[in-house]
Amino acid sequence: MSLCEMVERLSLNGELDLWIDEEGMLNGAEDRIGSFTIGGNKFVGKGLVCGVTTDGDSVPMTDEVAEFVLDNLKIEW
Repeated sequence: MSLCEMVERLSLNGELDLWIDEEGMLNGAEDRIGSFTIGGNKFVGKGLVCGVTTDGDSVPMTDEVAEFVLDNLKIEW
């Protein structure tokens, strides 16, 4: 099993955060895990999308937001 040693938090729109494997493009994750595109930006490896409060705390997404993310997420293998 491949673990993430370094993760980075990226704000997607002020309401969602992406926690992404910072080394995904370097460690061959694209070959093992694949890649995904959000808003025209390509990310490689493991990622987690979650909601965020105005204080910057990670929180679960609402069902409506989760459906939007799934409908607009492009995953490539």
